[in-house]
Amino acid sequence: MKVKLGFIILFCNFVIFFTSQSSIADSIVRVGACATPGVTWNIFVKDTFTYVTDRSRTTIVNASIPSNPWVVGATSDVRALGIIVNDTVAYANSIGLINRFEIASVSDPTSPYRLGFCYLSAGGMGNPTGIVLKDTIIYLATGNAGVMQINVSDPSQPDTIKSYSSITAIDLALVDTLLYVVGGLEGLKILNIADPLNPILLGSIPIPQANRGVFVVDTFAYVTRYGDGYGALIVVNVSNPTTPQIVASADNLKGDPCDVWIQSHYAYVAAEDFWFPGSLSKKHMRNTSSNNSFAQRADEEGGLRIVDISDPLNPTLIASYDTPHDPRGVFAVDTLIFIADQESLQILSHVGSGVEEDKKKNFIDFDIKVHPNPFLESITIKCSLPKPENVTLDIFDITGRCVRTIYYGHKEAGTHSVQWNATNQEGFKVSSGIYILRLRIGSEVLSRTVILAK
Repeated sequence: MKVKLGFIILFCNFVIFFTSQSSIADSIVRVGACATPGVTWNIFVKDTFTYVTDRSRTTIVNASIPSNPWVVGATSDVRALGIIVNDTVAYANSIGLINRFEIASVSDPTSPYRLGFCYLSAGGMGNPTGIVLKDTIIYLATGNAGVMQINVSDPSQPDTIKSYSSITAIDLALVDTLLYVVGGLEGLKILNIADPLNPILLGSIPIPQANRGVFVVDTFAYVTRYGDGYGALIVVNVSNPTTPQIVASADNLKGDPCDVWIQSHYAYVAAEDFWFPGSLSKKHMRNTSSNNSFAQRADEEGGLRIVDISDPLNPTLIASYDTPHDPRGVFAVDTLIFIADQESLQILSHVGSGVEEDKKKNFIDFDIKVHPNPFLESITIKCSLPKPENVTLDIFDITGRCVRTIYYGHKEAGTHSVQWNATNQEGFKVSSGIYILRLRIGSEVLSRTVILAK
């Protein structure tokens, strides 16, 4: 354990050092990885656990120590392409595998088991992953069979209540009562689901090539374009859902972009390897074993792409990282990026500011330091302010939920110190794992990843 903690301390110090420099370019570093038993397809992160759909099973990985994640449980009863977790229940999209929707208990991550399922008469073309939950209704992407709505008020007996079959659905995003759907060559469609029994198509827009990933933030939808080896992230203005409009794109991402996750003002894109038609025989011959030195390289290697979307009208590719295999799913928490990479879970970190020397005047001129990290009982947080400012210091868990507000108010210029004793807002001890300290000063924000190791 001492060796692991020592490595984490070095890693965290590395991240803190480099993210505080104003001249370093954005970059991606590998933090850790672990093999998974099946073909990894999609991913969901909650607390210290990462839920991986392995097609032939669902695998649960403990990522409380990002440099050394390990498989703690799996169930072959739940085969899935897409997954979400709410409380202690996992909902799985198995369309295209066994054409059914499945629910699993993950209250004990070491022993997940199926709670219930229902068969669906769906085509499943395109390996759909989309699955979202609103109240007690699951919205499920089913490929060429459209979107299905399933009542999950009784997890042991999920029941199909409605289908919207006039569209193709590969991925979904939900914002309030608006459901955003992408699938194949049909572009982006926006449904109003205020009345679950009467979904209404509000608007749609065709997008060049095929699309299989969508993420919506504020008034913009970010859609991945794949199928030509060059790939792109398409930005769609959805401020008026009846008339969505393409406003920008980050082109030439290379590979086949599949999934996208938005964190802060960055878009993290998982792109598969791409083989041009004349190279398909090489792909079929390839042995994907990591120990095979004769494995063929794709014409365009897949991996993680980071796009700066601070200005949605000018999205810019700022960093790329070729993962060992074929990434299809991505989930980001603060500076950590979790990738479903065909044979493994890869954990990467986005470091660097992307700010050039001649732009120092625009760089955040305050800092935040933490010690010790990892910590067992409490952690000291120090902040240096160049001038009096309004300050907010919050603690978030790995899902993005605020567990504690440490300080809110005005601070004078100088160095300030505060301790967090690993308790939530109600004074109860929080569980071990990864947490994010987020310091907001005026209109600027800094964050640090810390690890509570018990």
